Amino acid sequence: MEEAPRARPTPHRVVASARAHILAKPRPVFELLDERLVAGLGSRAAYYADSRACLVVVQRGWSRAEYRVVTDDAGSNVEFVLLDISRSQRERGRFTGARIIETAPALFERMLRELRLRLE
Repeated sequence: MEEAPRARPTPHRVVASARAHILAKPRPVFELLDERLVAGLGSRAAYYADSRACLVVVQRGWSRAEYRVVTDDAGSNVEFVLLDISRSQRERGRFTGARIIETAPALFERMLRELRLRLE
């Protein structure tokens, strides 16, 4: 599996984002998130995980998904950002990825429900 770059490519544009709270410390949230995401990767995806920064990046084709786990007083916040990183016509990337963009927040919520079931 190829390693995704830690830094966001230029150009990029945020096309979807979401944030959710989970009643668990950041480290177990990050570890389970990392385990779940790496298990679902295809061969054409690039992946990066930084346990110290609690950051996971999945990059393929025109898209880049970033997941960050941030501590708070009552557990952790999990932040999700979907980026269009296409170098060509950005509207083309948005058109071909319209379904991915539309379903991303719901898929994030489903993933968080699964994490909560295992951690809370």
